[in-house]
Amino acid sequence: IESETGRGMSPPDRSKSPRPAPSRRGVPSKPRLPKPPIAIPGARLHDGYVLGGLPSKEQFDEAYAAGFESAMSLMANDEDGIREIAPYASSLGVRYIRFTVRGTEDLNESMAWQFASTLGMLGRPAIIHSANGERAGAMFALMAFFVDEASADEALAIGRLAGMGSLEAHLRGVLVRD
Repeated sequence: IESETGRGMSPPDRSKSPRPAPSRRGVPSKPRLPKPPIAIPGARLHDGYVLGGLPSKEQFDEAYAAGFESAMSLMANDEDGIREIAPYASSLGVRYIRFTVRGTEDLNESMAWQFASTLGMLGRPAIIHSANGERAGAMFALMAFFVDEASADEALAIGRLAGMGSLEAHLRGVLVRD
């Protein structure tokens, strides 16, 4: 797991203290799919972030002109397109944070806490992308379940709205309370 931030949150030690009341951050009251202000592949607007696939240089130009000053990539360095787009976004003045989610092995509670911590470093509006956008949706589902203590059904609903797609089947086995 790579993260250029070098900082992370750890899960709380629940054996020594009572559970805090859930914040319910990101839990939708009813499904809404507003139109994202910029067009990246598979774009979805969620909680002040545009989630989707890898933006092109032109889409980063459009995003920066629209006031987006932050982006987070969930892609590994060896994935197609990332080596060209990351330096380009940074050259525009976009704060570009790398938070690598390689595959289903990285979809776990520890990563949910690290993701929540890293989100705190992004301003809004911001872009969060992977190659096709599914990892972003999955990370929001994990964060809802583990960090915000949403139910598995609520977390999966958030993940669906955020575009987790084919990763839902895997998450069903991860979103289980001890």
